[in-house]
Amino acid sequence: MKEIINHEAINQINSKILDNIKKRELEEKNEKTQFVYSIDWLTFNIKLKDINNPFIQDNGIYYEEREQGTNIFKRVRDYYNYRDELIFTIVFQPHSKIIKADFGQLQIANKWLYVGNLSRLVYKIFFQSNFELVNISRIDLCADFFNFVDTYNPLSFIQNVAKGNVIKVNPSSINFWGKTGDYTIDYHAMNIGDRESTFNFKLYNKTKELEEKHDKGYIKTKWIKKLNGYQELKKIGETPTIWRLEVSIKDWNKIKIDGKKVIEINNDVFDILNYHPYFMQFFISKKFVWKDDYGKFIDFIDNPRKDLSSKYLCTNIPNNEEINTTNKQKKQILKSLVSIIEQSITFENASEYLERIGELIQEEDYYTIFKSLGYNYDTISSYISYKFNDTLKTN
Repeated sequence: MKEIINHEAINQINSKILDNIKKRELEEKNEKTQFVYSIDWLTFNIKLKDINNPFIQDNGIYYEEREQGTNIFKRVRDYYNYRDELIFTIVFQPHSKIIKADFGQLQIANKWLYVGNLSRLVYKIFFQSNFELVNISRIDLCADFFNFVDTYNPLSFIQNVAKGNVIKVNPSSINFWGKTGDYTIDYHAMNIGDRESTFNFKLYNKTKELEEKHDKGYIKTKWIKKLNGYQELKKIGETPTIWRLEVSIKDWNKIKIDGKKVIEINNDVFDILNYHPYFMQFFISKKFVWKDDYGKFIDFIDNPRKDLSSKYLCTNIPNNEEINTTNKQKKQILKSLVSIIEQSITFENASEYLERIGELIQEEDYYTIFKSLGYNYDTISSYISYKFNDTLKTN
């Protein structure tokens, strides 16, 4: 006996899910915090199917090729949207024969690391392209704030490090920026690590950098929307000093925590993009450890889970009951839609629900669940064509 499908119930569940997602997004958008987390650099290693012509099937995106390549790659292409804004850049065709001919790299333009949905953009690029995502080549994670979590002033911390009053638990190469004079030190930035290091940390005055180098308005817009106290100071004519603690990771494959590679625990790029604040907090707690004169450990940025470990960090779903329930509902919706397709008696009906699946899996959560269930969009499409082949021929 065929299972009776309650289409109205499915539509109600789907509507409730969308309402919950919108509600959560609105709450997150309006919430202001002491620390604002961002990704400031993102480069992927990619594998080209056509070593002469990497492209994306999107009429809204076009490319321009530069006249010269780089020291490593012969060719460079910049990809723009219809408003002539740079979206991403691809370098390909290595000079050296040691590097595989199908190897290339894709860098997301800085603006889109702050504006819009980064995961959705990355998914769209690779979903519509003729090249494959291999892994992350470099990613810079950062937190912006007024003071550290215990109100310790970042400038005072830099001065104390320079004077030797604060010691890093695992010694590293340290460089300072600023001025020095007779018995005076006026540093405003510090860098920990070297070119060979997997991790490079940097603490600096982000307000000063934006004023002196390039005024990225979208970063300040994010501060207005997310950083607690920033907008209030701007309204009274103050120029708030915002500090940035940044960790640059050059090779994700080399990261080891407690003797185990992180990629062996989880190598899902979208987990990293969606939950980057947790990765940032985790790496700070493991790799950026300092003690003061009294041997007391210094707390830098907010860490909501004191028991945070790589195992908990790399879970797909945060420790939040509402989100867990929502994902269960999404899973049920996908299974129900596939079941409807299997029981459809017309090609049009099956195609309609396949189109609905296609719309849903444009969202990264739906796509991840869809793949975890073992489904494949092309396979389902072929199934529909095969199932109704005789009917279509008769008509």
